Amino acid sequence: MDYRIRTYVGIATFSGMVYVLLAIDTQSSLSQSVYGWAVAVLSILVLLLVAADLYHSVQS
Repeated sequence: MDYRIRTYVGIATFSGMVYVLLAIDTQSSLSQSVYGWAVAVLSILVLLLVAADLYHSVQS
């Protein structure tokens, strides 16, 4: 159970850092591509987490 909590906390911290950096860097033209990249990576990570969760719950 605690591995799941640690993973979720890590992802929340990472996404929080990404959004803080984006809020600081709104003037830059790079922010749009960085935002798209961050959203893509985060959504893939969330999908992988959900799949791993389902796999572990089916196994146990």
